[in-house]
Amino acid sequence: MRKMSVLHPCPTWLTVQMYYSLPPFLPPSLPPREVIPMSSPVIAPCLGVTDTDVTVAFYEKLGFTALPGNDDPDDDLRVLLFEGRFALMVHRAEHLRKWLPVHKDTPVGAFGMFYLGVEDFDAYVERIRPLVDVIKETAVGGREILYFTDPDGYVIGVNQRQEGE
Repeated sequence: MRKMSVLHPCPTWLTVQMYYSLPPFLPPSLPPREVIPMSSPVIAPCLGVTDTDVTVAFYEKLGFTALPGNDDPDDDLRVLLFEGRFALMVHRAEHLRKWLPVHKDTPVGAFGMFYLGVEDFDAYVERIRPLVDVIKETAVGGREILYFTDPDGYVIGVNQRQEGE
């Protein structure tokens, strides 16, 4: 896949969705690009990270696919897919803080967690266990969950995807 530009430095789902999957909204002056079908999630997380390249490399080792970024050094927004579906966006913290000054004092890896539903929990956990720092393993309502942290301290809980998810 080749490098692509986003419409504008705004790290929002709408910008990404418009650029990657809704060609009628694009002005003719934008370069051609591949259309990657994605549906809008209810919430689209955009995480502020210390080093976008390090974060992307970490998630790629765990089976995520990073859509190409652009050539603008002040806009390193990256979209990550899991099993071909939108998962999250990552953006260098300093760039995100410029875009949304309300985050100027918010530390990277802020409090909270995210869940990743996988097709085969046991196989996925076996594959990623040597690549991550496991912080907790538990079961809730018979559903196993493995928690780990990414390079910036964000907590990810892996669980078995349920039918219809």
